Amino acid sequence: MLLLTVIYDENVKDLCEDIGEIKSIFEIKNIKLGISENIENKNHFVKIFCNDQSLNDKIDDIKASFNLYFAKVIYNLAIKEFCEGKVDEFLNDRYFFLKEKDVVLIKFFLEEFLIYDNLEMSSEIAFCINKKNSIIKKILKCIEENEEININGFLRFRTKEFQNELGEIADKIIEKYIRDKEYMEFIKLLRFFVETQEICYDELNLIIDNKNNYKLKNKNGDDVIGDLLKDIEGSNYSGVVNMEDIIISGLITHVPKRIVIHCAENCYNKEFIDTIKDVFLERAHFCDGCSFCKEYIKDSKEVLKYNTSVDKQNHFLN
Repeated sequence: MLLLTVIYDENVKDLCEDIGEIKSIFEIKNIKLGISENIENKNHFVKIFCNDQSLNDKIDDIKASFNLYFAKVIYNLAIKEFCEGKVDEFLNDRYFFLKEKDVVLIKFFLEEFLIYDNLEMSSEIAFCINKKNSIIKKILKCIEENEEININGFLRFRTKEFQNELGEIADKIIEKYIRDKEYMEFIKLLRFFVETQEICYDELNLIIDNKNNYKLKNKNGDDVIGDLLKDIEGSNYSGVVNMEDIIISGLITHVPKRIVIHCAENCYNKEFIDTIKDVFLERAHFCDGCSFCKEYIKDSKEVLKYNTSVDKQNHFLN
């Protein structure tokens, strides 16, 4: 049975190799695909078929599976064309205010997601994954509706159908880039402030119990949260302040030589822990087995693990 006829010219690179990779995937599943190719006036005519009579009852599933694999191949071709030829125009039109070094980094991050799926998960990236799947579904529908597909024609005309999705993906990647850049600039200011402050405590211990309550104790086990609350009460600040804000503010204004975070896996807010790590760097340490934290260790198999050394947060910018 003929699965698909593919037409392309010499400007479409690596397509024959991509088809070969799909063929290899099916061979692993004990399904043999046949491939025949003719060249006329520099155009390649490739027919992919499955003639295994023993698989006749599965041919619809085989065709559906092949179509999905091939849709991803066309997606990659379209994305490479976008990244190589159209992304500059898009960024210049909509983000002309960005500096050249920012544009270079944004293009890199766009390629990391669009081509390699290589960015840390976030709300923006989850949105982008949905848009990416929407593009692949549009390509898949086109393949399902045609027994023959001209790759050059598709890239020239049909890709306009998902330009909006690509634009929305780019918008979200840029939104995350700008947010992370602002975050890192803010963190650098806090680091500078911490480095210029006198040491107030040799050691502070941040303990997080299994209900996500925070305790802050000095090395003798004395609670120091009260001192931080007095600072807030004595200030002119009238907004709503949560305990995490109080702790971070207190750590920055009452700088410890060493901050030990106990039972970090109990914390519901990973960003809170990461902010302490990013600001205090080598001063920040993690513990889950001392006398402070034994009674607070969360009894769960699904816990957030932290290294005992200080790791950089996986932002766009480090």
